[in-house]
Amino acid sequence: VMLCFLADPLKKRTELVRSLLPHRFGPPGEDNSGAAFMKVDLELKALYDHYKETMSLLGGTRDKGAWEAVVKQAVVGAEEQQSRGGECPSSATRVVADLLRSVERWSLEL
Repeated sequence: VMLCFLADPLKKRTELVRSLLPHRFGPPGEDNSGAAFMKVDLELKALYDHYKETMSLLGGTRDKGAWEAVVKQAVVGAEEQQSRGGECPSSATRVVADLLRSVERWSLEL
């Protein structure tokens, strides 16, 4: 849930995460264009920034391969992914593992 939320925080899963973690969100507001956006606490913002930085290091948020690498490592783990001939180099594996440790804490809070 948290990875999907981080991947696109303005889509479907926003309301789910907001309903489960209401103390992490402020009241909805509007930016200059009138589009709704959310206000989040500093810790959730830091997690989002960590996600964006990790995805950037893996090739960008629009790179399907970067998303797949994160999800594969989340599901099967770094060691299993590498033993199956996973595509992530060890430096990328460490970066993703660091992100997933951060996401795990939030998953427990959900």
